[in-house]
Amino acid sequence: MHKNLGTYTNKKALASAFIILFVLLASVVLALLHSSSSAHAASLRQSTRAHGTLVFSNDYLNTAAVTLKAGTILPNARAPYIEVQLNKAVTLPVRSGAPVSFTIPVTVIQYGTIGNIAAEQFDYYGPTDPSTNRSSWGAANTAPFTGGKDGSSTHAYGMLDVDNESFTATVHLKAGTILKNVKSPSIQVVLLQDVTVPPGIPGITSASVLVQVVQTGTIGNIAAEQFDYDGPIDSSSGRPSPSIENVNPFTGGMD
Repeated sequence: MHKNLGTYTNKKALASAFIILFVLLASVVLALLHSSSSAHAASLRQSTRAHGTLVFSNDYLNTAAVTLKAGTILPNARAPYIEVQLNKAVTLPVRSGAPVSFTIPVTVIQYGTIGNIAAEQFDYYGPTDPSTNRSSWGAANTAPFTGGKDGSSTHAYGMLDVDNESFTATVHLKAGTILKNVKSPSIQVVLLQDVTVPPGIPGITSASVLVQVVQTGTIGNIAAEQFDYDGPIDSSSGRPSPSIENVNPFTGGMD
């Protein structure tokens, strides 16, 4: 009788010890999971965009004033092929006498250190003035862009040229439209802006639109002319319309 009671007591103590050990192990696992989740969240927070200023000048603006709204997207004409968004509006008057300039704050669209460019590493050229055959106005960064930090996996961004290949039909694509690349890699992009291209001369009438690669990571960092999308055959021209490609590389994707 006393022997059986002792055996029962020992088994009960052993079971209690296993329960305590299980609880301790579960606590450790939960703590590790929480730590991993917190580290991942911290990594997400670490991925930031660079910012800086652009100096706009009306060097050869001889015909009409130009106004750019806050939120306007401008692509860099040189490497690295980043895009910036204007944080405030700017109006360039027609030049009369000496050119005038305006300094406007901007934010880089791409996340990460790719946006931390040196001074005079960003150039944008306005349309050509027919009276001078030179760009009527332009913008450049006279000081470095700073603040971009690499963090977790991010999307690549870039600009697509949308060519209207029709003599009669207008091309209109809404922001949020998803297009799939017919080339390798098999990525998809989502339009971040509406774009409208009227009919005209096929292959010449075009517009540019900012896009984000749907997939995250470096797979979206494609070279120039590595993204192609063709619409249905247009009856007036016998050519696919719209015809869409990237003239410059996509950048900013991080694994």
